[in-house]
Amino acid sequence: TPLSSLTLPLQVQMAWQIDRLSWQKQTEPLLTHVRGQYAYDGHQHTLTTDEFNMAQGRYTLQAQLQATAPMALNLQWQGQVQVPGPSGKSGPGGPTLDLQSSVQGSLSGAQAQLTLQAQLAPTGTSPKPPPSSPKPAPGRATEPMELTLQAQIQPWQKQVLVQADIESQALDLALLLPGAPQTRLTGQAHVVPEAQGWHLQTQW
Repeated sequence: TPLSSLTLPLQVQMAWQIDRLSWQKQTEPLLTHVRGQYAYDGHQHTLTTDEFNMAQGRYTLQAQLQATAPMALNLQWQGQVQVPGPSGKSGPGGPTLDLQSSVQGSLSGAQAQLTLQAQLAPTGTSPKPPPSSPKPAPGRATEPMELTLQAQIQPWQKQVLVQADIESQALDLALLLPGAPQTRLTGQAHVVPEAQGWHLQTQW
């Protein structure tokens, strides 16, 4: 059911903490020792976290949600990922990657739409344009790890995903998600709805 508002009968300000968050039956936790603050001032919900670790990254999150229509949402996820050095261990020997990601849009009503964007690139790299349709990629062993993602989402529709484009270079999932396999993925994908399903154009 589409949301139209998310109000509370009183103002709230509190600190919260998650000691351990795990997927079912997975021995390695996804997150540990995450702390943050939540506030509601009668008009807006605000959620922030202190810096926390996940896999080889250190991240912070800030989110603001308007309590009444159009329920504007602004979520920012930022962080740095440490790539292992020549010895295979994370540390000064390896490059550092910056992550900048956001979810912005509105949540109120059946036509609510959100835009998701994410960019992972070596520190100091100029932002890349959003990914377009798949094109050949060289995938040389010397290429730095990069990821660009853009998606349009309609959360209350049957076809939730309006469009998604992703482009990666030498992507190692083990650096981003605890328990994920080590990978080196280079390629692109473009997804749009088609009838009751999806049309996927991809190359990896």
